[in-house]
Amino acid sequence: MRTISLLFTILFAIGSNFSQKNQTDCFKLLSADDFNLKLYQDNTVVIDVRILKEYKRSRIPGAVSIPDKETLVSFCNNLDVNATILVYCSDGYRSETASLILCSELKYKNIYSLNRGLESWVDRGYDLDKTRFRNK
Repeated sequence: MRTISLLFTILFAIGSNFSQKNQTDCFKLLSADDFNLKLYQDNTVVIDVRILKEYKRSRIPGAVSIPDKETLVSFCNNLDVNATILVYCSDGYRSETASLILCSELKYKNIYSLNRGLESWVDRGYDLDKTRFRNK
């Protein structure tokens, strides 16, 4: 019985790791330093997937607010499929979900998610755009 339980535990762990690895094969997690370098490349779009209230408070310079899947799909339908898309949120979880949608559902190829989100950006001392933002 112990052997079966141990075998099940090992197979579950391997399966979980395999599933997680496949999910991130279609996009790349970047450190704040690498994310910052990508910001300045041609044909790059920066997407902030936090809620609008968070976006208004502060954002990575040049980022576009895309707070939900419907807006993400609509916005990206107008993008070049070869565009470099940088995605971030507060802590990295929402941006990974959005990145997965971009690469697995919308078939974009150059998707990068900020590992640990805006937290890592701030930790590394990078600038935030804190200019007042108003709805039109």
